Amino acid sequence: MRFKDQKQQQSVPSINLIPMLNVMMSVLAFFVLVSMNLTTSPQGVKVELPSNEQAREIPIAVENKDLIVTLKSDDSFTINGYEQNIQTLEQLKIMVQEYLVKQKSGTVLLMADQTIYYKKVIEVLIELKQLEKDRISLAITTDNK
Repeated sequence: MRFKDQKQQQSVPSINLIPMLNVMMSVLAFFVLVSMNLTTSPQGVKVELPSNEQAREIPIAVENKDLIVTLKSDDSFTINGYEQNIQTLEQLKIMVQEYLVKQKSGTVLLMADQTIYYKKVIEVLIELKQLEKDRISLAITTDNK
């Protein structure tokens, strides 16, 4: 009879990595979810553009001599709530340029109707900003509900 040597039968111990990887992935998923929930904050401001009726009700800042330009839904413009025959952006730019030359401390506020695509509002704002960057602003209304 041959006896096997006990030392020869002992195999090299192995470590099963699958359970450890499952635990590590679970912990990683937990920290990702927690960090996303802790850092998520509103990245914008809720802005409601005024309708034509609301734009007429906004008081005109006469003492500041601000120029309020309203972009209407038919892509025409009004200045300080008065219907003027301004149909193109080029006509508006001429009038705004004249205002900026006459009023050294006044500003131009661009308001837009709610039904206009925001892309159009930004395009008009960019065109007006080319005239005078510091004195042209986008007017917004907030809903305090």
